[in-house]
Amino acid sequence: MPVFLSIKNTNNKMANTDNQCKDLEVEDVFSKSENTLAELYNLQKDIQENVYGYNFNKLQAGPLPELRQFFDWNYHAIQDELRETFDALGGISDGIGNGVWKPWKKAYHEKAPNMSFNDMSENDKKELKMELIDIQHFLFNMMLAVGMTPEELMNYYFSKNKENRRRQSTGTY
Repeated sequence: MPVFLSIKNTNNKMANTDNQCKDLEVEDVFSKSENTLAELYNLQKDIQENVYGYNFNKLQAGPLPELRQFFDWNYHAIQDELRETFDALGGISDGIGNGVWKPWKKAYHEKAPNMSFNDMSENDKKELKMELIDIQHFLFNMMLAVGMTPEELMNYYFSKNKENRRRQSTGTY
């Protein structure tokens, strides 16, 4: 099985703060598409199968510990990307970075209380959103590993959302 993750954090920092997604060109594919969810999902499936060499049918039919290991790798990647998201929430280029969540830092007390998302630079907002996209990649990988289709993803999401609303309205949460 090919190596799935490359460890970006080799210098013992909490998260990788040298990612620079702000310069990526973001194409408006949403307005040109009839089914963006399926396109996103299938694009992730394609990169996993044709770039990283995963065979999801084989993974599903194989020993459960191999599927669990795939989940472990993706869970770890989600955690890593979430840490990067928290740093980006403070503004990587033009803000206070991890000072937004580290109460022992001066910036946490002096700058964070006076900052809002709307005050962030467009570059920093883009970095934050790109970190969330990274999380989505790994979540899609886990869904693909259990054979979830784009149709199931959409239908299950709407069903679960409806149930969560029912639970809230009836007090059965």
